Amino acid sequence: MCTSQNAARGDERMNVDKRELEKLILAYFDEGLNASDQRRLATLLRDDLDAQTMFHSHMRLEGSMVSLAQAGFISDPELEATVSADSSAPVAEPRPPETRSVTLWIHRIVIGTAALVAGFYLAQIMAPSSQLDIATPKVGHFSRIIAAEWVSGAPTLGSDVTLGTYELKSGIVEFEFDNGATVILEGPAHFEVNTAERTFLHHGRVRTHVPPQAYGFTMDTQTMHVVDLGTEFGMEVNPDGAAEVHVFDGEVEILQRQMTDDTPRLFLAAGEGLRLEHSGLQSDIDADLDAFVDQFTLESRAATYLDDLADQLAKVQQEQKDLTKRLGQAESKTKQSPELQKLRKAANLAKQKWSEVQQKQIVHEAISNREKAKARLERLFAERTADNGEGKRLRQQLDDANATWVQIKKQVADARRNGNRISKSIHKDLRASQKNRNTARREYQRFCDKLRNEDAAIKEAQKQLSVARKRVTQLLAKPEFATTRNKAEKRRKAYLAKQRELLSRNETIAKLRRELNQVQRRSSKLRQKIQQTQQAAELLVGYPSDI
Repeated sequence: MCTSQNAARGDERMNVDKRELEKLILAYFDEGLNASDQRRLATLLRDDLDAQTMFHSHMRLEGSMVSLAQAGFISDPELEATVSADSSAPVAEPRPPETRSVTLWIHRIVIGTAALVAGFYLAQIMAPSSQLDIATPKVGHFSRIIAAEWVSGAPTLGSDVTLGTYELKSGIVEFEFDNGATVILEGPAHFEVNTAERTFLHHGRVRTHVPPQAYGFTMDTQTMHVVDLGTEFGMEVNPDGAAEVHVFDGEVEILQRQMTDDTPRLFLAAGEGLRLEHSGLQSDIDADLDAFVDQFTLESRAATYLDDLADQLAKVQQEQKDLTKRLGQAESKTKQSPELQKLRKAANLAKQKWSEVQQKQIVHEAISNREKAKARLERLFAERTADNGEGKRLRQQLDDANATWVQIKKQVADARRNGNRISKSIHKDLRASQKNRNTARREYQRFCDKLRNEDAAIKEAQKQLSVARKRVTQLLAKPEFATTRNKAEKRRKAYLAKQRELLSRNETIAKLRRELNQVQRRSSKLRQKIQQTQQAAELLVGYPSDI
């Protein structure tokens, strides 16, 4: 099943710049570089961010990226930390050309190359103040996130994929790279993105699709390098390092980490698979299409997960309802304590006396005059608005906007209460109704302000209302009235303070409140998961929008 084939097979399909860079690196290992080739290699690394990133990735993978940091071209703490340990290591003599295999270029970048390029930068190319800037670029985005639980961090749907490590506790995540390659990662998994074209699967399960423009996309493990030749394949890596490759379409090339110069190149075609133990023992297997998540199973996974979340939410909501009822009963029982009832009776008595004060003729007349002045002003506004076509239109516009906003808010509240999906169209309608409501309110307010400033009758009614309000305030501030009002307020506060004290001291109530808070947080998290999964599901090709 695994056959040896010509080494030039993949090289012919690579772009010219990458092939030239690879040729220059190989030339150094095989025969050394002349001055012209040295200049060209340094220029490629200086002017091409992709070349820098690829060079950086290879060096990191082999633990050899030390000389560039020592030369001062890369300001990277990881690199600087390795300089002291490795800077004294001798550079190996290049092997004779006849003993070197072209296929080993992928993973045989050593310190000598870094020293060569760094030295040449110093002496020939780079100005004294220049540095080789190796960036950490965006290489893709997260196109699917289903039931994902991360070890740290929480990437969101559509957020950028950058170079680094991603550890997934559970769930399914799809990485979509800018070159078109997609990787569906199934947790638990430890996955590393080294460049836009190279990844490392420490453990876990992935399904990878590589279109023609991403030819050469490579996935590494502890035991092998898998170079995709425009295919679709699955890979599973166990924590002990044993790895399996399953090819579903096209072809991949397998490069073992323990390869010797005599090791033949291995290719797997569609339907074929390979298992490679950490010890190097390998065995042929059949590709198992059903063992790996694809776009179709993503849909069913999303639907199943949503159903499970809905069941969990229903149970949590019932638990929340039961706790709320028990808490209300416990609080009601506490509020019936003799001490609290005594304070409540005193507060009600003081409130009643204050009501009696307000009913005295002089105060009653002042309050009545204030309410009459207020009603007169409102009536004048209504009349002027009804007589004015513009005012009538603006008032109706505000009433309609308020009614629409309230209706949509009710739809959102009902959906959240029932754990249902809030569609993008509802969110859009809610934002639009809020905007229309605010606009209508501002326009009507400008009309009312204009009436206040220009209508003589309204200006007079506003003046009368101001006088009536001032009269009420002055009366209630008199000692014979203020004393009664202050006493009523003091007794009310004493009752409420004692009620809070008794409720907070009750251990049963405190426990129920803690349990209720925990349930409410669980409910909130479940709602968030449902919403996020629904958003992800809507992006799935052919997925129903009414899930």
